[in-house]
Amino acid sequence: MAQLDAQQSVNTRDLPELEPIVGDFKDVVTGDGTQVHGPSVINYKFGSTTIDMPGTYGFAGAVVFEGPITSITVGRSGSPAYAITDFDLRIENLWADASDNGKLDTVPAQIFKDADTLNGSPFADILHAFAGNDTVRGGDGDDEMNGGADDDDLTGGKGADSQTGGTGADSFIFLALTDSTKKAAGRDSILDFHRAEADQIDLSAIDAKTGNGNQDFHFIKKHDFTGHKGELRYKVKGGDAYVQGDVNGDGKADLMIVVEHVSKLKASDFDL
Repeated sequence: MAQLDAQQSVNTRDLPELEPIVGDFKDVVTGDGTQVHGPSVINYKFGSTTIDMPGTYGFAGAVVFEGPITSITVGRSGSPAYAITDFDLRIENLWADASDNGKLDTVPAQIFKDADTLNGSPFADILHAFAGNDTVRGGDGDDEMNGGADDDDLTGGKGADSQTGGTGADSFIFLALTDSTKKAAGRDSILDFHRAEADQIDLSAIDAKTGNGNQDFHFIKKHDFTGHKGELRYKVKGGDAYVQGDVNGDGKADLMIVVEHVSKLKASDFDL
């Protein structure tokens, strides 16, 4: 099981590569702005290695880590950018290929093969969990989220998030009205909702009626709002379903979620 927390944004395209180093004990790899053409090899079979990124760096080639790996932290200027912990990885070659060639890298495929947790940052993150029953949380930016195979929980948070559950029974979870707004700048899109796979849109954490208590939404299908608090409806536009919730009874949407390529929704599609 792995956990990845994105705390800062790191641009990994068209930037200098870290210099290569080989060491048997605890080493520090420091990027000095030198462009390296070809792969770098970091061998730390008898110790651990820290990668120090004082600026914003990317990898022009491939980096090979040889040896058992129990924790990876990539940071810059003493502050962590990405930390991957709580896993036990035993492979001979671990590749981090950031050349933007569109191919599936060995690193994510090996690390994120079980039930993992990926937490986004306040920025626009790309979070891909691969196989396993994963938990993916997007943070506050406009995130691209993918649960991969199996039964995943995806929570976009604030921002205009794009959520892909992948195969399996996935839950698209919304914790507050601000998680997906009527305005496009904060509106989430679910890209692959499949009833046949038992996918669910989970609104159970949201109080559907302003006032006392925590109350559930009432699904009224495609009917117009009637001016009552707690109504949940959808309309179809351009082949997509727009889910709308009215919590104050003014007949206007306070919550809106786009479910792409879906023309019909049922009450059973929601956890209210």
